[in-house]
Amino acid sequence: MEWNWPLAAVVIALLFFGYCAYSVHEGGRSVDRVLDSSLTAQQCYGAGYEAGSAGGPRGATPESEECARWFAMGYSEGRRAGSAFR
Repeated sequence: MEWNWPLAAVVIALLFFGYCAYSVHEGGRSVDRVLDSSLTAQQCYGAGYEAGSAGGPRGATPESEECARWFAMGYSEGRRAGSAFR
């Protein structure tokens, strides 16, 4: 049985490009997840910083553990920055 080399090359090329397209798609999704978590961290840190620099009580704890951690760091920095101006 003889191979049809052009057909085999086309099949291999299609498999390769399909794999590349899938990898790019999944890579884009993981980048989106990282950007979403980074934006959430910035928002939680900013809220904590504002609360800390205002000198008020801590208030309600954010719902997620990660957000609470960023909020606490921002609150601590805000307290330090706020006390420097008092």
